[in-house]
Amino acid sequence: LQRKDICEAFGLTLNHVTREITAYRKLHKNNLVYDPETRAWRIGPGFKPAYATGDPGEYLAMLHAYALSGEAAVMVTAGPTVTAEALPRVAGKIDRAVLKDIIGGLRRHGGVVVKYQSFSDPEPTERTLWPHALVFANERWHVRAYDSRKQRFSDFVLARILKARPATEAAA
Repeated sequence: LQRKDICEAFGLTLNHVTREITAYRKLHKNNLVYDPETRAWRIGPGFKPAYATGDPGEYLAMLHAYALSGEAAVMVTAGPTVTAEALPRVAGKIDRAVLKDIIGGLRRHGGVVVKYQSFSDPEPTERTLWPHALVFANERWHVRAYDSRKQRFSDFVLARILKARPATEAAA
C-alpha cells in the first residue's frame, strides 16, 4: 500500500495516513514492511490478518460492493482490483411502508398482517406473519417469519408483500 493511494481513496492528508500506519504497525509489529524501492508498504513475513478473515467470500463481497458503487475506498484494503461487473437486481421493488412495518414487527417481537402474492395462489392472500429475521438470498430480500396460516416458519420475498400493518393479536 502507498500513502498517496489511501489519501486519494479516503480524502485524507499524508500526515494523517502516516499516523494511522504508525499506529497499525505498533499494534501489529510483523504485518508490514517498508519497501524503499517502490516506496510502499508490503505484507511482512509474519503477517496475520487483524481486521479481516481472509475468507474468499469476504473478498468477493467487497468486490461486489465495489462493482456496484465504483468507490475506490471499498477496495483499497484489498489491493488492486480485478475487473468485476454487477448485474442489476431482478427482484421487484420493496414498498417502503411494508418494510417499515416488517422492521417494526422484528423490533417489538410482534405480528404483522400482510397481503402476500405467492406463486402458489392466483390471488394475494392475507396472513399474519411473526418476523424473525431479514435474509438476503438469491439476489432478493426475504423476511423469515412464522406464518400463522400455515403454522410454520417460511421465507417471504419482501417485494411480494403488497401491504402490511401491525397485528393486534398477541403471539400464541
